[in-house]
Amino acid sequence: MALVGSSSRALENYLSDPAKTNVESNTPSIASKVLTYLIKGIASDVKEAVAHYAVDKFTKENLYRWTWEVITKLERAGIAIIAFTSDGGSSNRSFMKMNKPASEGEFIYDTINKTVPDRKLYFIADVPHLLKTIRNCCFYSSCEKRYHNQQTGKMMLKRRLEKNGEKILWSTIINVYNEEVNKTLRLCPKLNVQNVFLNSYSKMKVKYAAQVMSRSVAQLIEDMKLPNTKETVEFIRRTNDFFDMLNGAHTQQGVRSRNDNLLPYRSVTDERFAKLEDFLSYLKDWQNDAECKAANVTVDVSWQGRPGNEESICGDDLDEPDLEEDSDPASIRQLSKPTLEGIYVTVKGFTGAAQFLLESGVNSLMQECSARTPWNSFSANKGLNVEAVPIQILISFETMHGQSANRDSSAAKRAVRETLRWKIPP
Repeated sequence: MALVGSSSRALENYLSDPAKTNVESNTPSIASKVLTYLIKGIASDVKEAVAHYAVDKFTKENLYRWTWEVITKLERAGIAIIAFTSDGGSSNRSFMKMNKPASEGEFIYDTINKTVPDRKLYFIADVPHLLKTIRNCCFYSSCEKRYHNQQTGKMMLKRRLEKNGEKILWSTIINVYNEEVNKTLRLCPKLNVQNVFLNSYSKMKVKYAAQVMSRSVAQLIEDMKLPNTKETVEFIRRTNDFFDMLNGAHTQQGVRSRNDNLLPYRSVTDERFAKLEDFLSYLKDWQNDAECKAANVTVDVSWQGRPGNEESICGDDLDEPDLEEDSDPASIRQLSKPTLEGIYVTVKGFTGAAQFLLESGVNSLMQECSARTPWNSFSANKGLNVEAVPIQILISFETMHGQSANRDSSAAKRAVRETLRWKIPP
């Protein structure tokens, strides 16, 4: 009856004044995106999409409701959820802040699992995406102070990374490339046109960011003895180590590349946990240095990212190229605040999840299992061509049907499919 009454009133309003009545106000909107949840095994190669939600206008409230709905059904099916991995989009960050923190910290990186209160759920930002945003902050770092944005009509400030009195500029990378490009034997063949002179396409490629933010590039800058580049070398080296410590793909990668940072984690006392914390200390010192230099500058509005991003469904808003003229001067001298938040959450979340798993009996843990979103490879293998939000939920199989976590991965895959077939409809 309510539906009939509302329809009658809408018809009466339209007949009385068609110009002021929107006849399509009650028409459902067509979904433009697909929010996808995946699970990925810790002790197996299970990687399955378990839930899809068609969305048009994406909100943090919907993400909160759907995420805990999926987690609850997975837990009741016997699948232990350890961590939630996603990109650093504003909606994902807002979702994390909606949860009550289980541990004290500058940002929320864990919460109590609502289905299993004696276990925590850890939050982790997608590490390859973080690497791109770090590189992009460096790419937009320039000596130019401001310029006029013709689209908005506002004066915009250029980011100018600075630490301990030295500027970290992308022009240093360009100068190194120009010195090397015409040599027959190049000391750093990783630098090329694609990763030095970026466009909208190359900014999205993780490999281009990894090629520039590498130890070989840092070593070349140091060997060339360019003036005022000590902090640039330190920044690139620390970023490279941060990425490697969270990016191991298989057990032999570290051995073959002779890079200990890529080896599996096998102990809760692994020295890389301390190195990750040291990277946070390095960024905190940088933040304090930037705030100290900007202490005498008065601003009207502190920089909190671009307005209106609560409805963003992707992580592109982390790549802040421009800052408004009334921005906090300290934010201009350091990495963007969403990037710093993502790094903090990832280090704390990965450390907590990894140490929990190692203490629970997992013999070794590859970083790729917990710190990378597998959506790109998954969608390519499945032949999918949809605009989707890469949400990853990590799982372990300790409690599933009471079997061991180290059981055969093919059997684990079959169990997931059979268990979820009736628990979470596609």
